[in-house]
Amino acid sequence: VGSIVNLVTVDLNIMFKMLKQLNFAWYTPVMVTLCTIFLWQQLGASSLVVLVTLAILMPINSILMAKKLRKVQKKQMDLKEKRLKLTSQILTGIRVLKLYAWEPFYLKELEDIRRRELIELRKVIMLLGGTFAIWFASPVLVTMACLFTYTLSSPDHILDAQKTFVSM
Repeated sequence: VGSIVNLVTVDLNIMFKMLKQLNFAWYTPVMVTLCTIFLWQQLGASSLVVLVTLAILMPINSILMAKKLRKVQKKQMDLKEKRLKLTSQILTGIRVLKLYAWEPFYLKELEDIRRRELIELRKVIMLLGGTFAIWFASPVLVTMACLFTYTLSSPDHILDAQKTFVSM
């Protein structure tokens, strides 16, 4: 019972996340292309730094963090399945458990599994926090890299308020 509930929960969660992320598959390349074209009109060749910066940041987020996250989530799911299975066994045999006074043993085992599950959950949250930090810092890093490159590429390139705000 525990593994079936766990699988249904995980599958529904994956489908929900997929539906949320589906728009990014077509939206992101269009936005990057349009932004690069508009930046080219303002900053010239310095706008290509946007593509380089994104090419550096995207693999960090999508490959490295995702691999670590997948590994930790698998471990968390295994512990969750173990906990659900033990809870199901406890509830099924509650009379025998009470009769022989085995509650402390099973409670200790259940708490131990839950403690390990919470450790893995903390790891998941930390990895997601890192992923979101990179995700939300990307626009700032891309803008800084682009404007920095524009300023250093030629002594004639003077960064004024108009060019800065239009480029943002």
